Amino acid sequence: MNEQNSRKLYKALLKDYDMGSYDQFVQDIQDEGKRRKLYDAIKGDYDLPDFDGFSNQLGIEVTTAPPSQPTTPAPTTAPNALK
Repeated sequence: MNEQNSRKLYKALLKDYDMGSYDQFVQDIQDEGKRRKLYDAIKGDYDLPDFDGFSNQLGIEVTTAPPSQPTTPAPTTAPNALK
């Protein structure tokens, strides 16, 4: 967790939102779903990167799944192999 950035964000949000305690804020943003809800709620009011960049700035490592491979099965015989 990047405490400097999370405190800066918390203090900025206090001006417009009822945030509760800083400790609760830190706990909540560890949860991806809660962090996404926060991001979606504030992205129009603040100059933010995309969600992954936002998470990274807060010091939260984002793991992205590798792209899935096509699921088309390989042919069992080569074309023209039986001629």
